[in-house]
Amino acid sequence: MAIDLRAVAKRLRKSALVRRMEREAPFVGGRARHIVRALLPPAPVQQPLRTASTSSPSASPGAASPRDEVASSLSSHLGQVVHKRLDRLMETIDFDEADDAVEALHDLRVSSRRLRAFVELFEPLLDPPLVAHVGKPLRRVTRAAGELRDVDVQLGLVEQRVPAQSTDAARAALEHLLERIHGRRDAVKAHAQRRLRKVKKRDLGVGVAAALGEVVARLPAAPAEEARLGWRLLEPIVDGVEAHEKSAGSHATSSALHELRISIKKLRYALELVAPLLGKDQSELIMRAESLQELLGTHHDLVVISGLVDAERKDLEARGRKTLPFGLALLRGELEGEELELAQRFQASRAAPGYFRERIQAALFRA
Repeated sequence: MAIDLRAVAKRLRKSALVRRMEREAPFVGGRARHIVRALLPPAPVQQPLRTASTSSPSASPGAASPRDEVASSLSSHLGQVVHKRLDRLMETIDFDEADDAVEALHDLRVSSRRLRAFVELFEPLLDPPLVAHVGKPLRRVTRAAGELRDVDVQLGLVEQRVPAQSTDAARAALEHLLERIHGRRDAVKAHAQRRLRKVKKRDLGVGVAAALGEVVARLPAAPAEEARLGWRLLEPIVDGVEAHEKSAGSHATSSALHELRISIKKLRYALELVAPLLGKDQSELIMRAESLQELLGTHHDLVVISGLVDAERKDLEARGRKTLPFGLALLRGELEGEELELAQRFQASRAAPGYFRERIQAALFRA
């Protein structure tokens, strides 16, 4: 369900909503104009006339360089992506009512993560009370949806293996594991829904709009300053990727690869937010981060399934069972081989040291 931004802004100006927000949430006081601005598509940026001393002989008066046009679109880009993600979060927070509840749950998790990425990336431009007001419900949504989504991923990974099994023992072991995961899903789903019912959707929407308005209002006007701000925001995330890369060598543990995956995911989300500042390099940088994240994500999913298999096998052995533990041992061997293959694929395709730092800086500060 798309939002008619101009209609919403018009209603906001004519209603008592802003006064209610100022009364119930003191940090919103004085920001009404920012919220209205966040609900409207940003106006085209007028480039200043160039003087003879600053323009080339062939440049026409008032003409903007390609670099200026790219940088000036950041506010518009942020308005579009944040509203899109907020719309999707509101549509899917009651995921169980959707036609495809599993897909709605996935979208809810992704939307909340990306909205959190927006708040975390631009936190230096936001007032702390606003960060706290928006951050808490977004974390609640992410955790609630994430726990249940992880169970759905586990179910999918196990279910797709059942038809490929050639022995009754392996098939029986997988069906037993599926039964246990399904049983756990019911409890996780109930817990997730209880947590999501505590989220005040209107307050969350108002908080995100206020954060967007505050960020847009505080973006630098000059493209060069905007590029410097972009690097100041991205540098700590790049530092995190490089720190985790050092621990993810050829003999890295699964936990080290998992930490690297998380840092690359944060970088990917941040790059998507500042994409206009990266010019023609934005697609390559984002796709590179995404491919590495997905490769490591598949590896992590297998590691989690392996842990479930090991725990279930030990429990069955302790109860004197024979056939099911044998089938689970066969499955464990398959998973271990796939984990090793994925780790090797990652090592073969990983970015060179300093890749993201060099490419991002080159894209931001290209003349």
